[in-house]
Amino acid sequence: LMIPKTFRLHVCYRLNTPDGGFESMPSRVFPQRVNRARWREQYFINKKGETRNINIDVKNVTFKGKSARVVVVTDITDKRKAEQALIESELLFRNLVENTNDIITVFDTPTRKRKYVNQSFYDVLGYSKSEALNIVGFSLVHPDDIDEVLDIYNQVTQKPGNSMRINYRMSHKNGKYVFIESVATNL
Repeated sequence: LMIPKTFRLHVCYRLNTPDGGFESMPSRVFPQRVNRARWREQYFINKKGETRNINIDVKNVTFKGKSARVVVVTDITDKRKAEQALIESELLFRNLVENTNDIITVFDTPTRKRKYVNQSFYDVLGYSKSEALNIVGFSLVHPDDIDEVLDIYNQVTQKPGNSMRINYRMSHKNGKYVFIESVATNL
């Protein structure tokens, strides 16, 4: 078995084992039996002491009539860090949206159907999330305010990034009207 010196020095130093210990990478990646074919993601610590995520693919092949292995080792540390940052960002956004006192609604522009409402929709208007998602368009808007609301909606949806403020009334589940101030933004 030949492992290039650069691979040994820069990529492959020590490998975390499930019990928290370390062992040399070649004994894990290149087992003695040829029929072991694949191995996936693993962690290792390089000579600088940095923990790196790697993906290892091992494939048995026949090369010039002899059994051989093709081993591809890919450093996926940056990918894993980006995925973790995205998860943390999504959790932060979800916590902000779900815990605000403001109603947040996302509409599908062509159909005017709600795709998302936060908990405040229920808190302010009395409709559950599932009820709110099934309410068509602007049917909760007071009849005297509907023309102005639709005009603002149409203006906002014409240009991405467009944002406008409007005051109007919406029907509470109990039948009474609630005064609402909205900022409509075309994301």
